[in-house]
Amino acid sequence: MVLIQIVWKNLLRRKIRSVLTVIGIAVGIGAVVSLVSITDGFVHGWKNMIKGHGTDLTIVKAGTEANLLLNILDESLGDGLRQVPGLEAVTESLVDIATIEDKPSIMLFGYAAGGDYMNRLKFQTGGPITLDDKDEIILGSVLAKSLKIKVGDEIEVEREFMTVVGTCESSNVLENGAGIMSIKRLQKLMDREGKVTTFGIRLVNPSQMPEIKKEIETRFPSISALSTREFVDENEGVKMAQALSWGISLIVLLVGAIATMNTMFMSVFERTREIGILRALGWRKGRIINMIMQESIILSLCGGILGIFFGMGAVRMLNLFRQLRGLVQAEYTTFLFAEAIILALILGVLGGMLPAWRGSRMPPVEALRYE
Repeated sequence: MVLIQIVWKNLLRRKIRSVLTVIGIAVGIGAVVSLVSITDGFVHGWKNMIKGHGTDLTIVKAGTEANLLLNILDESLGDGLRQVPGLEAVTESLVDIATIEDKPSIMLFGYAAGGDYMNRLKFQTGGPITLDDKDEIILGSVLAKSLKIKVGDEIEVEREFMTVVGTCESSNVLENGAGIMSIKRLQKLMDREGKVTTFGIRLVNPSQMPEIKKEIETRFPSISALSTREFVDENEGVKMAQALSWGISLIVLLVGAIATMNTMFMSVFERTREIGILRALGWRKGRIINMIMQESIILSLCGGILGIFFGMGAVRMLNLFRQLRGLVQAEYTTFLFAEAIILALILGVLGGMLPAWRGSRMPPVEALRYE
């Protein structure tokens, strides 16, 4: 009988245990797929938002690791930046956290009224803020749905009432769940007059980015000029999300590896006499190892494929919750799916190595005596 046929026969003889092992691995792989895809979706959305603003370089305070809430710059720095050759536009923005209605932690973005960032927003209803001195606010689509607010309604922001003049749809989950005001009004509201979070720079010739980046950092040693990729990759929130997703995933994968190992150990234990017969018939140790490892790898491969669907299904389920609808965006890539399958195969190898080694080391005479 061909070895692969023996392997399948062994797995099908213990259907329930095999199915439970596959499900255990699938849960671990599903956790990886869902958490990593959500993190990747967040990063992808952030990049799209910055690109949508027409930003080539983002100016942050040196040493803040692109943490928006810790990054405080003087608004007057913009005048100095505008003197650097090769810059088409310099646009300031402010980010803060505030209470809106009964929601205690909502992000607020401050953009120049009538400016580039404000006019690039994609409005579902209403339109942009055009004057600095008005008590006006734009809501992201998710926040507007959550508050059940429409254009023309008044909402309370940090104990002050603002009129909703528009709702917008963004490629970034943060902007979808945030409020947008004129930067001057936000500075006054949060007592941060003369302060901004970042400056966005659009270049006349983007191919000159390295030279202009070096020129800016030479003129202003206290700041860093980051490309879109650098700004997103160095963002502390992104780093924390990536570390958290992989940390949780590795814990779940460890459980999956233990489950696989347990299944293969039980399989070897129950087939002690059978393995003894095979050894007595002339099967070499390597062939025994090959058989057990194939069983383990097949279980893990099935678990990996099922886990991909588990992970995608978990993301869909999260979007069914009203509080999370629109805030969970997943980015599925061929690389992520390949990563999931490779992790599943690694689980199979790790889970099968020790049981395979033990099975191959059984003395044929003692195995044949086993009842």
